Amino acid sequence: MFGGDDTTPQKITAAILAGGRSTRMGRDKAMISVNGRPMLERVAGAAYDAGLEVMVVGREQGADWHGPAVRFVQDDFPDAGPLGGIATALRHARTPVLALACDMPWISAEMIRWLVDAYALEGEAAGLVSLNGERPEPLFSVYGRPCAGEIAHMIASGNLAVIALIRTLGLPQRVVPERFRSALRNVNTPLDLGAVGL
Repeated sequence: MFGGDDTTPQKITAAILAGGRSTRMGRDKAMISVNGRPMLERVAGAAYDAGLEVMVVGREQGADWHGPAVRFVQDDFPDAGPLGGIATALRHARTPVLALACDMPWISAEMIRWLVDAYALEGEAAGLVSLNGERPEPLFSVYGRPCAGEIAHMIASGNLAVIALIRTLGLPQRVVPERFRSALRNVNTPLDLGAVGL
């Protein structure tokens, strides 16, 4: 299932990682409402509006889902954190995946299109890592199918750091434009909710 924008330069699946335990938040953060809409629905809507196929990794579709038509898949590696979510997405997508955190409610379709276009300019690269200033944003980055083998090796060895994957493969990097950087904020804790007035 794809969104409505047919101008996307190549097929990429947006994979929203939503299988975390939300231990720092104390409740299911994906379903916390921001401006009247759960964070997970907001992120899915942005990816759908950007014209991408959208997959939610790590949960079943709830009866109260009011977001766009997306695919829900269980995490094949539920104890492997974000790296396991990326591995699951690559297994099910058959395309490169644009990994997104479910707790970045200010992500926009424009930002996602920027990242898709930047990845397309890299040609046959195994992926593309976005940088917020000098800090990598692993869950606003693209991972191609060539990453799958190294991810499997890392999971088997117990090395679950996505940053280690990025360094090992030497994935190209691109700095996020200044106008998008404030939207890369995560909502992880009740303090984060208070900081944004929620």
